[in-house]
Amino acid sequence: MTDTDSEIFEVVRNLFASLTTPALPPIISRVKNGYAVEVSPEDQGRVIGKHGKTIWAISAVVTAASVRRTEKQTPVKLLDPKKRSSGIQLPYRPNPEWNRAIVDLMMEAFEKCFIQMRWSITDSDETHSEITIYAEGIDDSICHAVDIREAIEVIVRAAGMANGAVLTVKFK
Repeated sequence: MTDTDSEIFEVVRNLFASLTTPALPPIISRVKNGYAVEVSPEDQGRVIGKHGKTIWAISAVVTAASVRRTEKQTPVKLLDPKKRSSGIQLPYRPNPEWNRAIVDLMMEAFEKCFIQMRWSITDSDETHSEITIYAEGIDDSICHAVDIREAIEVIVRAAGMANGAVLTVKFK
């Protein structure tokens, strides 16, 4: 695996890790020109998102990072889980002890999409935070008209919900 391949693998790993249960980490495999990812049945819905928006956002960020680094697209395929879910959906519950390390994971992945990026986080209370991203070199055309800002917002919102927090993004 080249340095660039390992960078893109880290983007995939970090994004999925921020959305899934820590006890059941995603299984990521390199396939042909991309990655195949399997998550637990309980995490499947969260990773897919409403109308597939979260998995679309993950693909958009991975594509932006890979095109910026290699000038080639790297597709991400979410595999069907090997076992069926219990069917029980856990409701969102605010968690004042939410894992703030997920923000670092996401930002590390998002940095690969820009020439330069810095960010800050502001807590409005123990379960509500706003992430401000200062990005240079954003080029939405690099992803064939994918709005990378929207993709990042979707992932941040889903990761917050997965961890019991309300996370929002503001670009400057």
